[in-house]
Amino acid sequence: ERDVEPAREELLERVLGEAEEERVVGEGRERELNVSLSTDDPLMFHHTKEPLMEEYCVARQVWRLSSCDLAEIARNSVLQSSFEPCVKAAWIGRNYRLGGTEGNDIQKTNLPNLRVHFRHTLLVEERHLLITCRVVPCAISTLPPSVRSTP
Repeated sequence: ERDVEPAREELLERVLGEAEEERVVGEGRERELNVSLSTDDPLMFHHTKEPLMEEYCVARQVWRLSSCDLAEIARNSVLQSSFEPCVKAAWIGRNYRLGGTEGNDIQKTNLPNLRVHFRHTLLVEERHLLITCRVVPCAISTLPPSVRSTP
């Protein structure tokens, strides 16, 4: 029961020359995916002492992200990280494991509860849709074969 969690290294992707329309950050935001940012090979691809901050600056410029977008991506990045729970709690709040606004400490994340509520509501609705679809397996069998085989 995990969200799709693509992580990006914007500077690395720019150096490697990946086509802009194929980038996960832009598509992920359009499709409401849970997106995070990370850094890779800081000595090779970065020019400052703060490579992760550099990634966020580049992402903000490339994708025209708002402060709210950056706060959400930063929170997602912490949630997806392999840091110990006590470190995550220190960074984004002690109730970070709870869903919805109960898990958002706005003083630590700077992420408005309205955004968290919206994301959580969508997630709950999509999970409900998946459960409902499992109950009606015949709906898929009535589709033409060309549609069923589409990924």
